[in-house]
Amino acid sequence: MARPKEFNEEDVLDKAVEVFWAKGYEATSMQDLINAMGIQRGSLYAAFGSKQQLFLRSLERYGKVVVTQFLDILESKPSGIESIVLFFAQLVEHVLTEGPFRSCLVTNSAIERGLTDEATKQQVVRLLNALEKGFYKTLQRALKNGELSPDLDLTKLANFLTCSMQGLLVMGKVCTERRVLEGINQVTLSIINNKTMRRDNMSTFAVKRRLPGVTMEQLGAAQKAAIETSQQMTEAGTDVKYIRSNFYPGDSSCTCIFEAINKEAVKVVNEKAAIPFDEITEVLDLVP
Repeated sequence: MARPKEFNEEDVLDKAVEVFWAKGYEATSMQDLINAMGIQRGSLYAAFGSKQQLFLRSLERYGKVVVTQFLDILESKPSGIESIVLFFAQLVEHVLTEGPFRSCLVTNSAIERGLTDEATKQQVVRLLNALEKGFYKTLQRALKNGELSPDLDLTKLANFLTCSMQGLLVMGKVCTERRVLEGINQVTLSIINNKTMRRDNMSTFAVKRRLPGVTMEQLGAAQKAAIETSQQMTEAGTDVKYIRSNFYPGDSSCTCIFEAINKEAVKVVNEKAAIPFDEITEVLDLVP
């Protein structure tokens, strides 16, 4: 008859997590684990199997505890944007508090074991997918609250935030300057605040017209008005960006190039900027 366990499995797993988190897989010996977990060698093997199996169980436990704590931050505020801002602020505090060796067991495992052990890779991917799903749900909440432009690609943005999180954790291994880490966060969050992540259906448009007698000064004024108007429209949630103007003195014609979500956005720019172009043609290949 098997002897009953004389320990709480979650408690000893938490202790194993601490060892792997601090030392990494390769630098951790079975004796390190036995000492930290406070159980006999035979009991450890009977309950968890090999060091590799114990590591995978520890990584799973880390996900249930630490990763879940980070996901809870994303649900902590009614505002999706405020939740994401808080998430990255807490991430910096985590890096500065825990130090370079304990930045994130998921990140550490991906770096140390991701290319050499398929089981570890799969576990890391599952945890990263959980984080990405958390970002996506938070972005959906922000969109529902009117905090984001409806033209944003939430899937790509969630993937970007997950990647940015991991990049910050890796950076934290070699840099513990708050100024630097918070600066990285500012750039990351500006992608959301400025509403600049566009969908694949953004198109390039050329607005053309023959303009006999137009001077370069008049063209410059039109360019300036187009830039200012497109910036105002983007800030208001309508994706349109002025790219450049090409003036052809030989036949007195001008072509303004825009990147926009649709032709109507380009028409609005031309109307507000008082640019009297009367033909809008979608252009797939532009010559610089």
